Amino acid sequence: MKRVLGTAVVSMMIGMAAVSCSDKDEIPDVSGEGKLTMTTVITDGSTQDVYETDTEVLAEKCVVFISSGKGLIRKYEGLDEVPGELWLKTGEYVAEAWTGDSVSASFDAKFYKGYQPFTIKKGENTTVTLTCGIANVVASVKYDTEVADALSDYSIRIGHARGSLEFAGNETRKGYFMMPDGVTDLNWTLTGRTIDGKTFTKQGIIANVKRATEYRVNVKYTGNLPDVGGVSINVIVDETEIMVNDEFVITAAPVVSGVDFNLEDTQQGVSGEMNSKMVYVSAASWLQSLVVHSEELETMGLMPNPIDFITITDADRDNLLKKGIKQIYQCDESKGEYNSVINFSSVFVNSLPAGEYSIDITATDVNGMTGRGVLSLSVEQGSSNAPTIVSETLDLAGTNIVTPDLVAKVDINVPNGVETFFVEIISETLNAEVLESVGLAAEFDLAHPGDLEEVLTELGFPTGDDVIGKTYLPFDITMFMELLVAFEGQHQFKLTVTDAEGQAVTATLTFLVEGQ
Repeated sequence: MKRVLGTAVVSMMIGMAAVSCSDKDEIPDVSGEGKLTMTTVITDGSTQDVYETDTEVLAEKCVVFISSGKGLIRKYEGLDEVPGELWLKTGEYVAEAWTGDSVSASFDAKFYKGYQPFTIKKGENTTVTLTCGIANVVASVKYDTEVADALSDYSIRIGHARGSLEFAGNETRKGYFMMPDGVTDLNWTLTGRTIDGKTFTKQGIIANVKRATEYRVNVKYTGNLPDVGGVSINVIVDETEIMVNDEFVITAAPVVSGVDFNLEDTQQGVSGEMNSKMVYVSAASWLQSLVVHSEELETMGLMPNPIDFITITDADRDNLLKKGIKQIYQCDESKGEYNSVINFSSVFVNSLPAGEYSIDITATDVNGMTGRGVLSLSVEQGSSNAPTIVSETLDLAGTNIVTPDLVAKVDINVPNGVETFFVEIISETLNAEVLESVGLAAEFDLAHPGDLEEVLTELGFPTGDDVIGKTYLPFDITMFMELLVAFEGQHQFKLTVTDAEGQAVTATLTFLVEGQ
């Protein structure tokens, strides 16, 4: 039967305001966001409080995760790292926490875990109580006083292949076990010495044990029909549910593999003609880290090393996106699938000079299980070193409808380095007069912007030294779409890039703002 939960030994409040407000109880109308207030309670299911020193240790070791369907979005190691308030976008989330010590068998080391889904609604405060209950299989032993009439020096050993505990005749402590993968039974062996000096041994199993459950082993002397050594001893196990929070079990380490190619094979190609390479990471639990490292790319300064996509900053993620490296989550919590895809796009692989590249990918889940793979690339120099303009978000040959979620971005590769980068705006409604009113011109050179540099920079355009000599240049005018949406009709941006050798490439971006 269920036992009443014990007194909370650790509590914390989370919630982080994106905007300040005069009244702390006021819930501002933040577009698409709501506030989370969360209390974390750690209990071992007993009625006894944990000593203050234990409380401090548990707080330091506590790791709190907040996840959405896209994967892990917040991770805090130690309750001191948790911010005072937290605002989240509207949607479905899961709060998880882990603390304590995961030990195969111990009288002292306990492991706690909590799991609580919750929903964030726009402009509302969501209160969540995340209860971290004991995650161990628990065993205790009680000897009837009559056992001493039949045996001396008696004890019972309980455990599995990775660890066991001995419960001597006066042992009142509980034992805490973490079960190895695939192991569902605890074994027990009762030993002692009979009055006439003979050795007494009796063995058995506690089958199909469950976490968050205590198994009370009762040893009784019946005094009737003789058992081994002339003593009749009965061992009876009572099962008591402490608290069932999370039935999730890790079944395998993360697996790193190639999408439509064998990751063990070197991927060969000619610079400018290679296709994107996607790496798939399959896991049975949330990932604690997803690290990408390459000494060759670090030497070239192409990406921060190492990259951990779980703890990566927004600035580094944006930087990687500009270079053509994108990581996304593909999780289905109901199926226990926590997967991720890292896309090394064609823009990225085709920006690599001729050479050999080894990109190491290591995934570690929250249980410490690790999987690893290496993406090996062999790039040959192409016959042409002319500039190229490509896009993974826009149709360069057609018309792009301007919507709130349109990403207006192209990638420009210039092996010989950029010399000039002209942009010509062709539009009936966004004409020269309108552009002049906001400090712009209908045509300008981003490499040599002159008096327009300040305005262009404010609009998110790269200019000057951020353009000249660059062999790779991301051109992102997504911010400009906010201005463009006010002008109905068709708008064209003609891009002309010339390199240091005088070779040029031209592309025209066509956008359509439909009437309201």
